[in-house]
Amino acid sequence: MGSAVGAGRGRPALVRQSAVTPTGFEFRPLLDDGFAVVCRPAHRLAKRRSVGWTTLARATWLPQAVGSAARELLDAQMAALQIQPQMTPVLTRVSSLTVALVESLDVLALVPRSVVQPWLDRGTLVEVDVQPELPFKPLGVVMPAAGATRATLAFVISIEAHAAALRQQRGPTATRTR
Repeated sequence: MGSAVGAGRGRPALVRQSAVTPTGFEFRPLLDDGFAVVCRPAHRLAKRRSVGWTTLARATWLPQAVGSAARELLDAQMAALQIQPQMTPVLTRVSSLTVALVESLDVLALVPRSVVQPWLDRGTLVEVDVQPELPFKPLGVVMPAAGATRATLAFVISIEAHAAALRQQRGPTATRTR
């Protein structure tokens, strides 16, 4: 969860919400997130509505690294259908490389929406309308539950204000660009 939090030094850490918050700390959510299935605008599924996993299973996928939350979700969805989808022989944890590959290949990728939101906003990637939506734990800040320094409080107040402005700009939920 971050070396400062793990070491108990009381510094704030920007993280995705975990199942357990360390003793003496609190998690303060900043931004909701979800998983997104993304593709290039010319992909055959880019403009379709309410795409189900049976249809998605017939596509070629750019997988994320084994052990990542996105890969675990993709594997679980395919296992539920008892399908082994076609996957590219390349996988990455680097968002800019993932985006470049999705832009240049006729593939789908399952990624946290917050990671690819800038490319969705620019229209270089399109989010496939997967139903039902795929929730993901929110992004936020972990900070001391009591006794935070003034610098920590100022930082948290500033980052909360920035997150509120971003939420207002994007609307009440994460933007799904189609």
